[in-house]
Amino acid sequence: MVALATALQHVIRDQDLTNTPDSEKKGIAFAFAGLPSIVDDLTGNDVLTFLRRSQRRILKEIPLLEVRDAYASVASKSGKEIPEKIALDAARKAGGHPYMIQLVGYYMWRAAERRGSRIIESCDVSTGESDALLAFYEAICAPLYYGLRSPQRFFIEAMAKDGDAPSKVSDIAERTGRTTSWAAKYRASLIREHVIESAGYGLVRFSTPHLGDYLRSEILWPEE
Repeated sequence: MVALATALQHVIRDQDLTNTPDSEKKGIAFAFAGLPSIVDDLTGNDVLTFLRRSQRRILKEIPLLEVRDAYASVASKSGKEIPEKIALDAARKAGGHPYMIQLVGYYMWRAAERRGSRIIESCDVSTGESDALLAFYEAICAPLYYGLRSPQRFFIEAMAKDGDAPSKVSDIAERTGRTTSWAAKYRASLIREHVIESAGYGLVRFSTPHLGDYLRSEILWPEE
């Protein structure tokens, strides 16, 4: 990313040196996506100060029916079919996360391709979800977890013990043996970094899907 952004700077600089009127210059845009903590590191790079002026958007959860329709459309354009019910099931498994949507779609398409079928079926969605989860753990959950500070990791490990249910901040303080002010401090820092979000008064939940599953399977009880 640093090399690419540096090349972009050179393109803009070289174009400016030609004394070409602004009306005749070719436009150029640079867009990329990444985890908030990684984006923060990039925009804080001393060499790439111009990136601090870029517009930043937080990607929200994509509605279920939009994902279903996208799966149907992309499958059709690629020469395959996916029944509406199957597409809806795949959309639910993707959980609305933009990257997970891509992964589930890619791997279920590959599963059907391996079977030599032009119709994507439930077995392909199940295989696609399993393969997508492994890729999601490696590309999203692991960098997110290991990019946090030790107290932040301690906080979310305590959260993961609640399964899929929201966690009480008071329970987290008790489990970690820390004070409520400690829990409040790291709750705020994790919310700022979009790792967790408020789930009501005194409650928090993970912002990134499957992060709790990753912690339970790979960090807390990896041998079970």
